[in-house]
Amino acid sequence: MTENIYAISGLTRKRAELAGQMLILQEQLRLLSVDIEAIDRALQILDPAAEPRTIKPIRPVHRFKYFDKGEMYRFLLDTLRAREGKPASIGDLTRAIMAAKGLDAGHIDCFRAVTHRATTQLHSLNRRGAIRKIGAYSGVMWALPGE
Repeated sequence: MTENIYAISGLTRKRAELAGQMLILQEQLRLLSVDIEAIDRALQILDPAAEPRTIKPIRPVHRFKYFDKGEMYRFLLDTLRAREGKPASIGDLTRAIMAAKGLDAGHIDCFRAVTHRATTQLHSLNRRGAIRKIGAYSGVMWALPGE
C-alpha cells in the first residue's frame, strides 16, 4: 500500500477537483433551466399556440480571442509565402504570427493557444490542398504546394 501512496493521493485530489467542477456545472445547468422555463412561459403568454419545446437549440460559437474570423488562415498563408519556398515548422509559424499580431511569444499559455489553433488550421488547409505537409509527428514542416 505504501508504494502507491503518491498515486492514491494524486487520484484523490483529481477526483475532488472534478467533483468540484461538476458542482459548478450543475448549478449553471440549473440556472439555465430556470431561464429557459421563464422564456417558455413568456412565449406561452404572447402566443398560446406556441410550442417552445420544438425550438431547436443553437450551438454557441466560440471565437478564438486573439484572431478575427479568417485572420489565422491569412496569417498562415502570408507567412508561408514570405518564406519563398522554404518549409516552416509550427514553432516558426507560431512565432511569426505572434510577432505580426503583437503578441508576446514568451507567454507560454498564449504561445500554446496560438500553436494549437494554428495546427488545427494547418491541417484544415492541408486537407483542402492549399498547403502541403512534409514529414510526420514532431518533425512536421509546412509549405505551399509546388514548393
